[in-house]
Amino acid sequence: MSNPIFNGRAFIFYFATWIIVASIYAFVLIFGQGFAVYPALIDTLLSNFLFAAIGIGLSYDFYFSKQKKQGFTNVLTSHLITAASVIFIWYNLSNYLTSQILSTEEYQNSFNHSEFWKGAIGTGYYALMTLSFYIIDYARKVSKANERELKLEGALKQAELDMLKSQVNPHFLFNSLNSISSLTVSSPKCAQEMVIKLSQFLRHSLNKGSSHLHELKSELENLQLYLDIEKIRFQERLVFKNEVNDICLKTKVPNLILQPLVENAIKYGLYESLEPVEISLNCLEKEDCILLNLTNTFDSDSNNLKGEGIGLKNTQSRLNLIYGKEAQLLTEKAGNLFTVTLQVPKNQN
Repeated sequence: MSNPIFNGRAFIFYFATWIIVASIYAFVLIFGQGFAVYPALIDTLLSNFLFAAIGIGLSYDFYFSKQKKQGFTNVLTSHLITAASVIFIWYNLSNYLTSQILSTEEYQNSFNHSEFWKGAIGTGYYALMTLSFYIIDYARKVSKANERELKLEGALKQAELDMLKSQVNPHFLFNSLNSISSLTVSSPKCAQEMVIKLSQFLRHSLNKGSSHLHELKSELENLQLYLDIEKIRFQERLVFKNEVNDICLKTKVPNLILQPLVENAIKYGLYESLEPVEISLNCLEKEDCILLNLTNTFDSDSNNLKGEGIGLKNTQSRLNLIYGKEAQLLTEKAGNLFTVTLQVPKNQN
């Protein structure tokens, strides 16, 4: 992993900051502590150069340790131990190097009884440097989040435009229109109902562009419109069980995240079997996430349809764009049951 200090403008900012700090340090030595100019300048250069160099090494340790999840107590203990070690090494090494350059008299006259003052300076340096690391880390995270948000907005716009071509299987529209055509003769009322539901589904799907997240309750309402259309085609052969509790209904999920998965279940469950296929959706709440489990039955003896897996791939890609590594999509096949599990973080805006 490259050191963040050497990335972009951070390098210039880092050393420009140390020039300012060193200037203040020299000013305090000369006018505040009464040091002679020459010893003050020597100590300023050595002390600040050393801490700047140590800071580069500390940044490696800081960003490496940030990759590990640690509790507050462990982080605080680590900082206290590191601070004590760094200040001890810096204090003794800078004094030793200064004493090697200055004469014995100059060094003793200037640096006698300065232990407490210099120790306080070292403590302040470490605290300011650690704070700057946290600020830089936060700024990097915000920058990455903004970049990911921009990519997400572009992907969502493209997904909305491509929904009728990819996420909504063209066969679904084709078969729906054929069913409507047949029903206009045998059952005009059902045909009218199907047209209305198809219109509502498409309108709902395309009008969710203002926010890529909405409550699971809204997602299930849209999913029900889709299922109502499919039930007109498959009648009693399609059985859907919604077992989502009220708490999960308030969790925000990506728009149209379930529809491709249900479409996938219908395609691989109903198309290859004449028996009824049951699709069930349940939700398990955890401390920081929810698990949405979509299970469908299928004929394990039939020749399974071969597809490109676009629905699952698109869903996984959207989860990665929105949540990063905090969300997962898992699949499991056991006997005549196929289960897709979505792990979605809670408390997302």
